[in-house]
Amino acid sequence: MVVKETIQTAITSYFAANNALDANAVAELFAPDARMERVPGIPPVEGQETIREAYRQLFNVFSRSDVTAVNTFIFGNGAAVLYHGEFTAKNGPSAAVEGIDVFEINEAGQIQAIRFYWDPAPLYALLQA
Repeated sequence: MVVKETIQTAITSYFAANNALDANAVAELFAPDARMERVPGIPPVEGQETIREAYRQLFNVFSRSDVTAVNTFIFGNGAAVLYHGEFTAKNGPSAAVEGIDVFEINEAGQIQAIRFYWDPAPLYALLQA
């Protein structure tokens, strides 16, 4: 079983790397064979390098990310994290985001899997602005 502190460290590092808009730092938190499920109906992203590229594409359009983990519920080798925040596009507009990310952390302290529960509409609207 992964200790609670290891899980919390992985989650804290994940949000810090996201707020730094650092795709490499985010990807390095994931296991080589990790899985990321972002939006229902869209195939999951699998593998650390594919996850790195997904974050590069996402971060390429933003000038700022300010997302805060509001509450973390750790159970077993995972956690559910309630978050809220704001993304700002490079062309100026911002969008509020909120949701729950569910993490599975492996024995090495890496993110083995993550699943997002959120409404992507505000972010999609921002990307189309």
